[in-house]
Amino acid sequence: MESPSSVDSREMWRESSVDEFLSCFPRDLTADVRVTCHVVNPRRSKAYMRGLIVSLEFEIRSTKWAAYFLQIVHNARKEKRFALRSAISVKWAICAHVQGEAHARQHQQKRMDLTLQRKMTEYRVALQCVAGTSVVKYGRKGKPHATTLCVENGDTLRWTSKLLAHATHIAVDGVAATTTMGKKRVKAKNAIPLASIL
Repeated sequence: MESPSSVDSREMWRESSVDEFLSCFPRDLTADVRVTCHVVNPRRSKAYMRGLIVSLEFEIRSTKWAAYFLQIVHNARKEKRFALRSAISVKWAICAHVQGEAHARQHQQKRMDLTLQRKMTEYRVALQCVAGTSVVKYGRKGKPHATTLCVENGDTLRWTSKLLAHATHIAVDGVAATTTMGKKRVKAKNAIPLASIL
């Protein structure tokens, strides 16, 4: 039978060895494209890279650096400062980074679209909740009166003035009536930006 001290020491050694192994374990497991691009057949690889660059033309143009880097590699290859295998490997690395940037932009655009869609849904719900609500408003002399909230052009919240409500009521009864308050004056006086209350 083993003593408790020997068991504890063995467990401590096991934990320390695991910690040591984990500390030596690489944190970044992203594959290096220069290593993974191993050119076996230069002629086929060159044709494949040409087709890949043509297929990624839009993504390459959308970056500020990729076309310039590819041109440098192309000119260096023309001047025979680069071996064919090295040029293919570097072009492969550039295309891999271009694809990575394109995927990152697409992911960000999807997030922005989802955020915009959620905000628009909240906005529509807020409009439906606010429009047509009856409230009590206090006038200039401090007297309360009932009014109705309405949303104008989808972005401005205003209330119905007493004169306009009275004119509308008379017009419904079949009597022609006008209000002394013009539309511009109603907007300037009663308009509240909807964004300020949402």
